Amino acid sequence: MSGFSRVPVALLSATLSLAYADRAVSVATAPVLGDRFGLGDAELGFLNGAALIVPFALASLAFGLGRWRLQTGKVMAGCVVVWTSAAAVFALAPTYEQLVVGRMLMGVGQAALLPAAVAALGPASASGRLSWLTVGSALGRSGGLLTVGALLAIATSSAAAFLPVAAWRASALVMLAPNLVVAVLLWRVGGPRLGGGDEGSRARDALAHMGRRLAAYAPFLTAAAAILIVVQSVGAWTPSLLVRASGLTPAQAASAAGLVVLVGAPVGHLGAGKLSARIAAPVMLAVAAGGAMVNCALIALVAQPAAAMAGLLGLVICGGLGAASALIGLQPLAPTDLRPSVTAIYLGVVTLIAYAVGPLATGLLSDAMDGDASGLGKALLIVVAISGSVCMLTALGGFKAWREVAGSEARS
Repeated sequence: MSGFSRVPVALLSATLSLAYADRAVSVATAPVLGDRFGLGDAELGFLNGAALIVPFALASLAFGLGRWRLQTGKVMAGCVVVWTSAAAVFALAPTYEQLVVGRMLMGVGQAALLPAAVAALGPASASGRLSWLTVGSALGRSGGLLTVGALLAIATSSAAAFLPVAAWRASALVMLAPNLVVAVLLWRVGGPRLGGGDEGSRARDALAHMGRRLAAYAPFLTAAAAILIVVQSVGAWTPSLLVRASGLTPAQAASAAGLVVLVGAPVGHLGAGKLSARIAAPVMLAVAAGGAMVNCALIALVAQPAAAMAGLLGLVICGGLGAASALIGLQPLAPTDLRPSVTAIYLGVVTLIAYAVGPLATGLLSDAMDGDASGLGKALLIVVAISGSVCMLTALGGFKAWREVAGSEARS
């Protein structure tokens, strides 16, 4: 099998959707977890950021360094089984420390997922097909948030007796069955094999390639990390922000956040895929960063629920545009045979920075503003303003080098 047709691309997108749905559970239940375990914003920021992404990054780099000859579908099936087990550990955790262990195992389980998915697309990893993969992650976040919202609503209704466990625990457990169905489908599909028996697919060749083109990679990856800090900060704190800024219940906040992501994220992700043929990825990164700063200011400075919802929708659209543009813009910098390894390095380093810095920095700043009901919104604005400015400067500053390397690889 030389590459995935439309049906397997849909399966890949569904797999990423389930992965991000499981990731979203701890974010959506953050207000409940804070009360249940007596956690501050810094602890919640660590749980939703560094606890997952540090193991994810290390496992991603290990995957990129290996000489793997397994079929991509079977690699992804293994990923599903590992992160599903991690979700069960999280759901049954009696302490904060065990919640952290569950998130760490989830990071390990999801590490090889996106590199394997990019490899499964084959040589013709067109921007439109890549954008469908990123749409899957966005729809997964939305589905996870909406599921948690529904279960939290049930927990406060007359139907609460039908829940065998607490709603936040049920939110993690409810994903187990669809995950295992997808794992079976991926195993049966199989797909193309990773690597090709040559040195080109190994990460040290990718690192050498990136080192030779550092003038293009360094500013682009810095811009990508900066926009992903924005994305992860907003994603980690949206339900909590709605609870505090708009007075919603945790159930209402999770549902509202899920609807915002459902509407806004596909617009941003698919918009990036459509525009990438006409507008260079660094330019789209800069536009996304500028839009994110404006919308975050609307949330933090205008004390109205309608303004918060409008600002969040704008942030999600800009975040989707930026995240998809980063992944799309990375591909033309590398030869086809190095793209899986370059993508693994990207996930291991850039995503590590974004997840580890964004949610935790926002939580630390929010805790420093204790007693201020609007502290979380102001903390988020500070993080988004700094990261957005870095993204704009590095994306536009490195645009010429990016264009030259991308053009050179296209001609080779």
